[in-house]
Amino acid sequence: IMLRTMSSGAQISYIPDEIMRHTREQFEGGAAQAGATVRHPEWPAFWRMLDRIDPSWKH
Repeated sequence: IMLRTMSSGAQISYIPDEIMRHTREQFEGGAAQAGATVRHPEWPAFWRMLDRIDPSWKH
């Protein structure tokens, strides 16, 4: 992708380092989102759903 972009002659806009660091930290669980008490609040919901569908998944 980078080579095609560079060969197109178009101006390349780079993402600032601070934005990349912040995004990486959010993705890796370095910071809980807006008031969340856990970093990945979706996992307990997935586990509850699995429990309802098939309680044997834990074993």
